[in-house]
Amino acid sequence: KQVWTFAPEEMHDLRFEPAMPAVARALRRPTGAIAAALLSQFGSDAGPVLAAACKSADTATRINAATSMELLQDERSIEPLLKLLADPTPQVRLHAARAASPNWDRRFVDLLMALFRDSHPEIRWEASQSLCAHEVAANSPVYVGLLTDSDPRVRVCALRVLLRINPDAIPPATVSAMLKERDEDIQSSMLDVASRMKREVIPRADLLPLLGSTRMEIVNRTLNLLHRWRSRSGPVQSGRPEAIAPERQEKGLLSSAEAAPLTTNQLTLARLMGLKVLRQNADADAIDLALPLLRDTNSLVRNRALALLRTVSGQNTVENDPAKWEQWWTTNRATFKAGASAR
Repeated sequence: KQVWTFAPEEMHDLRFEPAMPAVARALRRPTGAIAAALLSQFGSDAGPVLAAACKSADTATRINAATSMELLQDERSIEPLLKLLADPTPQVRLHAARAASPNWDRRFVDLLMALFRDSHPEIRWEASQSLCAHEVAANSPVYVGLLTDSDPRVRVCALRVLLRINPDAIPPATVSAMLKERDEDIQSSMLDVASRMKREVIPRADLLPLLGSTRMEIVNRTLNLLHRWRSRSGPVQSGRPEAIAPERQEKGLLSSAEAAPLTTNQLTLARLMGLKVLRQNADADAIDLALPLLRDTNSLVRNRALALLRTVSGQNTVENDPAKWEQWWTTNRATFKAGASAR
């Protein structure tokens, strides 16, 4: 047992340093993210400390201060965020874009729209999400105007906002024009918008080429729209997708010719989906499109194509030889009747 003794003059009262200034100084250190999280626990009391940190010349301090603001709702954060949204450091802009939503002010709108041109996709996403949370349908014309901007990044962000606030504000001509662009981000976003619109705005002829997309989400969204907009009966209405012939309605969503982009798609899953359509149609065009798939690089596709040909043609004795199948088809195509061989 050890005992420490002190003389009276050696004894002093303990003094505690105020917590927030000490934590604020730690924002510039490697542990600054922890300090930022701790400051957020002080709530509105941390507002002045964070506002001062946002003006720091030290980059790490500004990054961590902006991070802390994401977790606060304090009107004193608005003025600092107005500057942080235009900060030269990407991480600062990212966290400021996130913090804009819980500390919303209409003055953020122009700054967030300016971030539509940011070179970092994460920043563009956060900027558009903050606007999605606070913009109203009355401001739709502003975003519709951005759909013709020369920068595809701006068009994609504008689409995201319109998708949330008023997708029906997009003119049908704009929808068709953007679907024909080569940028798959724009195509995907536009299909997402179209799926939420109350009217049918994309002609069938404009949808079908998208079945050849190398992005499965685009293929799936296109098929969903084709299914949703399939006309059951009656004349074609102006500005609406073409009506599907009754005989095609009985067999499936697509004719064999329309399924051609699926059968030549780079994605194995898309080619398998195409084969399923061909099997449902079981016509001459289906055999035309299935024959090349006997030479597909994927064994599953080759086997499905062989099974389709045997079922549709009734030629179960023909071996798995593409050349022999091609020869058989050359001889029998003129006399082939859809459905007759499969029965």
